[in-house]
Amino acid sequence: MRNKLVIYDPYGALIRMLIFLIIWYKEAIQGRFYTGSNVFITLGLLLTGAVYLDCGLRGGSGVFIVPQQAFRYFIYVILTLIIGFISSPKVSNHISYGITVVEFTLVMLYVCYYVVSRDDAESLIWNFVVLYIFMLIIFLWAPAKQLVGGAIRYSYGENENPNSFAISMTMGIWSILYMVSRKKINLLVGLPICGLMLYSIILTGAKKGLIAGLIILFLWFTLYYIPQNQNGFVVGRFGKVVVTMVLSALMLSILLPLFTDSVLADRFSNISSDASTTERINMYRKGFNYLNSSPLLGNGYWGFAYYYGAYSHSTWIESFVSSGYVLGLFFVSIYFNIGRELVSILKFKGLMLESRSVIMQYLILFCTLLFYSVCTIHFFDLCVMICLGVMMSVMYLESKKDQGVLKNDKMQEGKG
Repeated sequence: MRNKLVIYDPYGALIRMLIFLIIWYKEAIQGRFYTGSNVFITLGLLLTGAVYLDCGLRGGSGVFIVPQQAFRYFIYVILTLIIGFISSPKVSNHISYGITVVEFTLVMLYVCYYVVSRDDAESLIWNFVVLYIFMLIIFLWAPAKQLVGGAIRYSYGENENPNSFAISMTMGIWSILYMVSRKKINLLVGLPICGLMLYSIILTGAKKGLIAGLIILFLWFTLYYIPQNQNGFVVGRFGKVVVTMVLSALMLSILLPLFTDSVLADRFSNISSDASTTERINMYRKGFNYLNSSPLLGNGYWGFAYYYGAYSHSTWIESFVSSGYVLGLFFVSIYFNIGRELVSILKFKGLMLESRSVIMQYLILFCTLLFYSVCTIHFFDLCVMICLGVMMSVMYLESKKDQGVLKNDKMQEGKG
């Protein structure tokens, strides 16, 4: 038996550890145990130093390579920060929130650098799995009460918005199902954990969190689990349909009674008159007004909140109001290109079955993030930014592999 060659990579391990620490601090520690910002800044500076030291030591192969759409995201963030500072000096929070967005975007770029240079996205997703199971246990053990709109809802920390925890749980559901698809977690182990995460979302009273969790489960079973037919027999696919129906019925029988007695059920039953629903609709209307007041340069980061009194709860409203029509359309084009590239990779005829399975998981993630984009602000959420970074990096690596396959095919045709 031949021994597998193991290459020691201390700088890669250091970068990975610092990324883990940043994610854990921002998601699990800062929200519940400690609220200071110095730890995040310190970890960010250490990560910056580790990445650029790694670039220098790697020599010619150490160029800071990141996916094109990630770099365009960074350009958008910087231009909005500069232009907003010039056009909206009265928006006092523009610089502070702009710097936060720059910090999150830099972390996303460093994640891209690590994944691309090491071809290692799976360790980051494993980190998500462990992190969100840890947060789930802490939440179920002692949830923090929040009084939102006159109703008691629950969150991970006393000072944390329940919606933020709900987003974390949906990313946990996706991470667990990703590992199930990679045969690293058994379906009968992963699905009950996903059910507990859905239960925790019900306790938060977050409508969008529950919808996002159900979207992930629905897409995973319909786009991946049922169509995945390795044996080539109709019976295999039919059996998966039966398994899906049985598991869905079991999960509904457990969660439905919990849901019907929750604040969330009341919010859904009165969705047309629910205060948050009417407020979101009003935010879209106001967003167009604020955009038209400064259509070219925008109102800077936090410009919407400066006029309205609260942030917009929408990635698209926030981006257009912050940066104007031109940069806003540039921002939209980033997401359009990500979706187009995902579909393009899946359409590639030479795509291996294993690669197709992986890219399908990221298509599910992308659809979920698109749903969240109409009710949350992506660049204000580090968890979402890191998920975007991992997704864009895996797409970049897969497209390079596809280009290599095409090049080899053309060489073979030339020889023929």
